[in-house]
Amino acid sequence: LPCWRSSRSSLPSAAAVTLARRSKNGGGYQDFYSNKCVNKTSAAVIGSSHLQLWTRSIHCNDRTNNCYSLQSAASFSTTHRTGRKKSPPRFSDDSTVDELVQIAHDNLDVMTPMATAALWNKISRQLSRRDGRFTNQRGAGKGDSQQNARNIDDIFQHTLGGLGAFSMRELTQTIFSMAKITAALRKQGNRRGETGHKRILRGLLLSKDITPNEDVFRFLAGQSIDKLDQFEARNLSNLAYAYALIDYVPEIDDGSDLFDHIAMKAVDIKMEFNAQDISNMAWAYATVNKPHAVLFEAMGNEVNEFKHPQDFSNTVWAYAKAGVNHPRLFEKVANHIVETDNLNQFYPQALSNTMWAFATAQVSHPKLFQKVAEAAIQRKGEFNNSQQIANLLWSYATMGITDTQLFL
Repeated sequence: LPCWRSSRSSLPSAAAVTLARRSKNGGGYQDFYSNKCVNKTSAAVIGSSHLQLWTRSIHCNDRTNNCYSLQSAASFSTTHRTGRKKSPPRFSDDSTVDELVQIAHDNLDVMTPMATAALWNKISRQLSRRDGRFTNQRGAGKGDSQQNARNIDDIFQHTLGGLGAFSMRELTQTIFSMAKITAALRKQGNRRGETGHKRILRGLLLSKDITPNEDVFRFLAGQSIDKLDQFEARNLSNLAYAYALIDYVPEIDDGSDLFDHIAMKAVDIKMEFNAQDISNMAWAYATVNKPHAVLFEAMGNEVNEFKHPQDFSNTVWAYAKAGVNHPRLFEKVANHIVETDNLNQFYPQALSNTMWAFATAQVSHPKLFQKVAEAAIQRKGEFNNSQQIANLLWSYATMGITDTQLFL
């Protein structure tokens, strides 16, 4: 079978992710640096002028016919070819995705880990917007679309190749952003005739069956585990949240998975978690159906902050969904609500979720149910979501509480 060689990449060699052209006849991949023909199971060492690379696996983008070896580089280069220092680019919230990609590609040789993480964050935000600015307003021609595809490919390989130099914050921000992009594209379904950056990003981050690209997200998980001892509470909760967002639990060679490792580290630093971190962590584990007993016990014991109702309502919801019993947590939340002068700061969804959690966990607290019923009756006009109303009424019925005014 033939082995196809790629054209020279525009990336600086420090980015060092091998770009290869896939053989349409099923042949191997020609590595540019080593000039060797490799296949998907190759473990050959590839040399570059800056570092040594170990080819672990190759991911292919069916939409651009490019393939990437998933490996990590030791460092980024911020020196321009002329020897003069250049500053990394800054990205505006007002830029479209195509504009963001062009700016990043024009400055790829000085795209530091911080700038790279910021870029993916901006792209994920644009794809989540509803005002249409994520679209190509100018209507790119075929040539422009092909160039844009190559630009995104270059940025993607630059990102994966440089993860070894990322800090824990930059790494989690990048993974979280890619997860948000993946979730947004999955929500839109597999649309025929899709063009532009969406088509390219879909090819990079999603499989043909619209599930997350496991090769990419497993690789990202491995990079995280390598640095997990450096992670702080917020980084851990964001990492768990990201993988829950795409409903994927990467397994490790020893039989454990990413969530097992996150849980062990989280328990070690449990006192560093604030209410939002605990809420996000509990939601993530409940969403992927990982009721880690030691983690849930430790996190529940640390809930002592009640500034934002959404945080602790989400927390008890997660415990109930995961089927984890934590009487002390539910007692603290119930007492706080009862002692609150009024519940105007609670959104209807927070009240509904809280009562659903207590009913599901079969935790009886008469004063809590009475307090929330009174608030719901007074603010009945605010409950305009049928699911919220159904959950609230179900909670009272399940606990055998009948309030005539509430059920009217």
